[in-house]
Amino acid sequence: MESFFTLLGYATSNPQMQKLYVQLTPPDDLLHARAEVRAANAIAMDHPVLGRAPAISPAIERVQAAAPHLQVADVSPKLDELRWVKTAYELDRVRQSGRIGAAVVAVAVAEAIKGTRPGYTSTRWPPRRST
Repeated sequence: MESFFTLLGYATSNPQMQKLYVQLTPPDDLLHARAEVRAANAIAMDHPVLGRAPAISPAIERVQAAAPHLQVADVSPKLDELRWVKTAYELDRVRQSGRIGAAVVAVAVAEAIKGTRPGYTSTRWPPRRST
């Protein structure tokens, strides 16, 4: 955090600096993509009783008040571009995950097939007897 304040101090005192990149969109996490987090925040803001602005909003307002000559820009698209570049280790992990997932699906399908019988459908279990 100290380096951010150092940068902000430099940005406010340097008239040549015109843009400050900060993360304006909510960050993603292990369970939710950024779009899902953004949608959840929108729902939370619209709640009639508990509605609230995202936690980042006051911080962005303070940055804009401290440096009004700076255009505050979202760094998230830049981070997304960087995430497309993978190391050899990351590529190996992605491939290994794919192999594990394919093996799990193969076992699940084989087990599901064992339970099927003629006349059984996904909507009628067990099937009606012909009369």
